[in-house]
Amino acid sequence: MAERLYEGQTFTGLRLEDEHFDNMRFVDCVFQDCTFDSCVLTDCAFAACTWTGCRLVNLTSRRTQIRSLRFDVCDLVGISAADWLPASRYMPPLDSLHGCRLKYTTFHRMALPSFSFCGSDLADCLFSGCDLSGSSFKDCALHRTEFAECDLRRADFRGAAGYVVDMPTCKVAESRFSFPEAVRLLASAGVKVEFDASGE
Repeated sequence: MAERLYEGQTFTGLRLEDEHFDNMRFVDCVFQDCTFDSCVLTDCAFAACTWTGCRLVNLTSRRTQIRSLRFDVCDLVGISAADWLPASRYMPPLDSLHGCRLKYTTFHRMALPSFSFCGSDLADCLFSGCDLSGSSFKDCALHRTEFAECDLRRADFRGAAGYVVDMPTCKVAESRFSFPEAVRLLASAGVKVEFDASGE
């Protein structure tokens, strides 16, 4: 099947449910106030596209490549970002994520060094085997979001709450955590923290 290319186009107000998209490539496109519910993407590619005010729910990707995507004030629910393939070894899969709500979203082996999640809420999400070195989750609501086998070196979790880090499998050198989350993480690693009320 021949690939269909859409370049520099704007899509507004789309409401799509249970649709299948095959062999489609979107470059420098803008999606505004669109909803994709339970859609399937197969052999597709998205490069330098912007999503604003969109809702992506239970999206399934098969061999779909992404590069430098921007999400602003979007809902990403029930998405397995583990199925997104990097379109380039040198360009990040995500360019920015701001004011978004992520729920039941899985990131697997994605390279997101120095990425900022600030201004977004992540609930019941999973990061597995990801490079998040130098990334910032500062002041994020991370309700029941888990990190396993991730590179979290120099990551900033100050002011973030509700998350779980599998300390034995994650690299956390030079990461920054706030109290009381830091104490909870130490306890999860088997470290006992005692407070001396006498101050001695």
